Amino acid sequence: MSYRSFQITTAPTVTPVTTADIKTHLRITHSDDDTLLDSYATAAQDTLQRLCRRSLMEQTITLKLDTFPSAGIELPRPPALSVTSIQYVDTDGNTQTWSSGDYMVDVSSEPARVVPAYGESYPDVRTETPNSVTVVYQAGHEAVGDVNDTIRLAFKLLVGHYYENREATTYTKFHDLPLGLQMLMAAYEMPEVF
Repeated sequence: MSYRSFQITTAPTVTPVTTADIKTHLRITHSDDDTLLDSYATAAQDTLQRLCRRSLMEQTITLKLDTFPSAGIELPRPPALSVTSIQYVDTDGNTQTWSSGDYMVDVSSEPARVVPAYGESYPDVRTETPNSVTVVYQAGHEAVGDVNDTIRLAFKLLVGHYYENREATTYTKFHDLPLGLQMLMAAYEMPEVF
């Protein structure tokens, strides 16, 4: 499958680890740095989602394709929760909405995929129009506790790294992401969907 555009249109509103859990992990007993830790948590979530190509917490994603792929539309950044809408440009150049009763969403596959319902087929699209198909869907975990403990540990390590190394480099030290973080995330890395 070849998608042309992939965008998180509504970012997650929570991170997979609470500020209190981060503070416990880092042995911070004051609240002076809570806002800073929250900003590091947001950055850590973005970094880990890019590293493992997964959605950690619930978010809205918009995917654009030039046409309907015959093998099904694979939804990047699992886990997919539901499809909100599928629109397409018909052969006359008009934007149409594909009826949800005409397709099925296989969320038990990873990545999830959208295929025509039994007895249905993909609508005809204007192939000369780029990004003729637009899929809007929800992906990520609905509850903090649903995120794997290994990913949550990697998250805490990354926030700790950001907290302890507030500059990328200094005259005396060069800092890189902790090796342990990369090893923890390798097991959950999702191959890129193209």
